[in-house]
Amino acid sequence: MDSASPLQPRTFELTDPSLVDADGGRVIELAIGADGLVTNVVSSRVLATIENGLVAGTTLSAGVDSGAILDGASGSFFDKTGVSYYALGENGKAAASDSWMSMVITVEPSTDMDATSLQVLDADGTTLTTVSSTTTDNLSFTLNKAQMQALFAALGEGATIRITNGTDTEGFALSAVTAALNIVNDANADTTQYFDGGKAGRYIVMGDADKSISVDLLAASLLSSPISSDDFALYSLTALAQPADASVTPAASTLGNVDQLVFASGTRLAVGMEVQDSVTGATGIVIGKALVGGNTTVLVQRIGSTAFGVTSNLTVVADEIGYDANMSASIGIFLPMMASLGG
Repeated sequence: MDSASPLQPRTFELTDPSLVDADGGRVIELAIGADGLVTNVVSSRVLATIENGLVAGTTLSAGVDSGAILDGASGSFFDKTGVSYYALGENGKAAASDSWMSMVITVEPSTDMDATSLQVLDADGTTLTTVSSTTTDNLSFTLNKAQMQALFAALGEGATIRITNGTDTEGFALSAVTAALNIVNDANADTTQYFDGGKAGRYIVMGDADKSISVDLLAASLLSSPISSDDFALYSLTALAQPADASVTPAASTLGNVDQLVFASGTRLAVGMEVQDSVTGATGIVIGKALVGGNTTVLVQRIGSTAFGVTSNLTVVADEIGYDANMSASIGIFLPMMASLGG
């Protein structure tokens, strides 16, 4: 075992629990304002799903008909106008890439000089960074991911934008330059994408149209650390719905004390087993098993208050128990079997 930690499971009701996944899946709460601007994000990991009133894969009552068991972060969900809930799969994140993002910088020169290069001139009047030479009209310059990174890195306080044709140049205050970040939609009207641009802003991209986001270069130049386009990310989300009478803030789960055991190399533990930590003396019932980030996570409902610790010696006390929430804590008397699992 590589780690052990207590959880604070909460119950979140959903009309369709099949949309969420305990294998690395999350439920995301987004507070969405004007123009799709995301003003608050809460992310909670799915520990288990609830179907027909039971924790999936067990006979353990969940207290609600359908939904998900989430980790303690879901306690920060709140009921407010503009808040929406989405499912995010473990592989739902796309890292910064030229395939889905670009930026266009537009200037209005006083004379037509057929500019071929866009540059940033530092406040020292000497340090010059060439950002882009991609233009179709000598007024607008298109930047890829690497060029965006170069632009933001060069934008210090007092910097200016310059265009040149190799002979003539013209400079512009940052406030006089238009910068538009373009996010390419997946062209599927039924999906929702969430763009996390860090200091450049966070936005929802809905429908099947691309998203154009205005970037204030002057404000960017005044940041204590530059915007990093390398850290931009795009997430594919699935909208979730709750029953009309469901509570938005997930209630503390009826499962009681639950520990998460993490194994980097897998484990033979299975749902229904009663296990014991030979070091701390903790015992509990395995109620969930999932693959998260390449690791195997096992959820154990504790019998008693003693928590599991990191140990190389877990013992299976009882195997394949038909567990019922009303069974007593002496559940270990059923189908007794002692087997050391080691790590």
